[in-house]
Amino acid sequence: MNIKKVPAFTIIEVLIALILTAVVFTISFLSYKIVQDQFKDYSNSADRLVRYLELQKIINLDVDNSLYIEVTDEGFDSVFSDKSIHYFISDSLVVRRNENAVIDSFKFQIVNKQFLFKKNIVTEPGKCFDNLTLTLNINDQQSFIIAKKEYDAQTLMDISLF
Repeated sequence: MNIKKVPAFTIIEVLIALILTAVVFTISFLSYKIVQDQFKDYSNSADRLVRYLELQKIINLDVDNSLYIEVTDEGFDSVFSDKSIHYFISDSLVVRRNENAVIDSFKFQIVNKQFLFKKNIVTEPGKCFDNLTLTLNINDQQSFIIAKKEYDAQTLMDISLF
């Protein structure tokens, strides 16, 4: 009987190739998962930063354009000639609303809030202030929102809230 040898791989060689391929695929999958998790963290961090900048812009616009701003039990009000914007500030949330509905909400850890009028701390509801400082914890770092209101002499004389 003539046995003809056919050039081929042995079972051991095929098994080693399969094992090496499996190791390469496993390393590739784990690397992809790590990169994907880092991208999610970066994306969430960037989203929190964008929301922080949006809150800062909105507060500064409301403070600048209002007639006056006053302390409330829950936070503060920006009072305009035809409306009021109410800010509810808790330890983990800032809600911006008008008389009818919630306009915006921002989920941040609020470390501290401070209202000042002529460099004196204001805590009594109904009293006006000219300087607002919110200390927030964003991405494990303290960030600040500082809004200042410039009152003209006429406004200071017109309102009896000071």
